[in-house]
Amino acid sequence: MMNPKVATMIGFAKRSGNLANGFTAVSIHLKKGNAKLVIVSEDIAEDSKRKISNLCKNHGVRLLAHGSRDEIGAAIGRGPTTSIAILDKKFAKIVEENLL
Repeated sequence: MMNPKVATMIGFAKRSGNLANGFTAVSIHLKKGNAKLVIVSEDIAEDSKRKISNLCKNHGVRLLAHGSRDEIGAAIGRGPTTSIAILDKKFAKIVEENLL
């Protein structure tokens, strides 16, 4: 189950334009150096998780698994979503503190 504070912060990040969602968008922001934190759903496909994990390691970005694809999607007002990247340091820090 997704932490309610995390869901709220993810929603705020989305509404403020500080969140990328979906594999392609997350990959692009990782490569550009914009991603501060990446969150994948606990039910993401292993191949996708491996690819995102490798990108995160290569670019020094923390990767966390939290919530289901439905919960992440609901938090950002979309359908099921398996991966998101938070693009703002402050949002990333708050989310990370609530997950660790």
